[in-house]
Amino acid sequence: MKTHAAETDLDTLLGGRLRLWQPARGCGYRFNLDPVILSGFVPPCRHLLELGSGCGVLGLLMLSRGLCKQLTAVEVQPQLAGLIERNAAENDLSGRVEVICGDLREVELPSADGVAFNAPYFPAGSGPGSKERGRDAGRFERHGTLADFVAAATFVLSGGGALSAIIRAERERDFRSALAECDLTARQRREVCSRRGQLAQHLLLGAESNGSGALHEHSPLYVHDDNTKDGFSTEVAALLA
Repeated sequence: MKTHAAETDLDTLLGGRLRLWQPARGCGYRFNLDPVILSGFVPPCRHLLELGSGCGVLGLLMLSRGLCKQLTAVEVQPQLAGLIERNAAENDLSGRVEVICGDLREVELPSADGVAFNAPYFPAGSGPGSKERGRDAGRFERHGTLADFVAAATFVLSGGGALSAIIRAERERDFRSALAECDLTARQRREVCSRRGQLAQHLLLGAESNGSGALHEHSPLYVHDDNTKDGFSTEVAALLA
């Protein structure tokens, strides 16, 4: 389902149970499958801190599924921060959602037992930016590097907990270097492939404070299946509906 209002669209997930306002096409950063896929990887927690929340898809999915009790969403773009508040109200979740509008490198972050993020894909200067400022800020590191996201998560998780992220596959070395700088260790890894037989485009990675324990390599997640009615694999279809 999709309806249109002034410069925003209303979309739904979970079979229509979760209603999500986001910028209309050409009017800001729009969410994709990444936060949906990440929502199936983040371990259950009491208080989830989401860094770079966009319009709040990941955290609101986690709340709606009962996988966390409280959400703090950090978003630097005022337009998107306002949409998180709107979406929380739209789904009767306002009492369980706190929105912090600001740069994650500068704002005061609360303690939490889970942190998750879908950080901008590309370093600043690594390619042509988007003419639409909101979309550009969602794809390029204009307000913090991958290392900055990890450092913010580390500060929040000082009392324990888990970090979960979805990143471009070619940025795994950057991510692991950032973990090492912050005394975090990768514990979970899962490749995300468009279809069977194709190389991973994205990675799901989970990290915790340094200690014993080996890296657990999950079987790949395949997004598409040509044999299904809607083209999505059974696992992704389940996350959507």
